[in-house]
Amino acid sequence: MQISKYPQPTSPVEAEVRVQAPSPAPAKKVTAEQVTDGMARLRKKLEEMQGTKVQMNYDKDIDRVIIRYTSQSTGEVVHQIPTEKFVEFEKEFIKSVGLLFDHKA
Repeated sequence: MQISKYPQPTSPVEAEVRVQAPSPAPAKKVTAEQVTDGMARLRKKLEEMQGTKVQMNYDKDIDRVIIRYTSQSTGEVVHQIPTEKFVEFEKEFIKSVGLLFDHKA
């Protein structure tokens, strides 16, 4: 009798899935230049596909990339990821947490 802390496969397919499950890839460090280059290439492709202007900006305050789709004809923001309300909320949240934890007694 075989004792194992892992349940034994009940079918050949289940056994094959367990054997072929990929191990997680190690995290790769990416430079700011590589991110900027990738964002520029993505922006160009999206503009070609959608006929809209795409702006990608890094916001240091919230440590996040903000993507804005604007109409090429009017310049109006059509869509933003994350939304402006969420960005405002996140900035206020970070500010509030800083007031709570950065205060010296």
